[in-house]
Amino acid sequence: MSLPLDGIRVIDLGQIFAVPYCTLQLAYLGADVIKIEPPGSGEHLRRPDSSPGGVNYSFLMLNPNKKSVTLNLKHAGGRDLLLKLLESADVITENYSAGVMASLSLGYDLLRERFPRLIFASVKGYGADGPWARLGAMDRWTVRSRRHAASSA
Repeated sequence: MSLPLDGIRVIDLGQIFAVPYCTLQLAYLGADVIKIEPPGSGEHLRRPDSSPGGVNYSFLMLNPNKKSVTLNLKHAGGRDLLLKLLESADVITENYSAGVMASLSLGYDLLRERFPRLIFASVKGYGADGPWARLGAMDRWTVRSRRHAASSA
């Protein structure tokens, strides 16, 4: 039996909950999801210190039916490999803070020019602009940083 998204390839740059949950649903619908994780400890939610089994249970819940690749997007070689993956992709998803993708030379305008048919799905905890745009929505520093941003705005 085929699924609705069979043949669709999704590159998942998501972390914590928003994008991983989205791509979980896409994978259940048949999409080929490739999760990109940074070297070392991997995606933030993977951290084993919060689970006696060695891997965070939330990470396990959000990432079945996905392939996983470790790439250092801060280095040219890692970005080149990601761009190679995007040649066969239909969708890229990310939920970094505002400006991070552009700082990695992977911003919407650049990717749109190189891959015009690519769907670029971006989720921001506090929007793409405004005084809180560069804050992470799911990190432990958000509350303190939000107070600092509001007081300096």
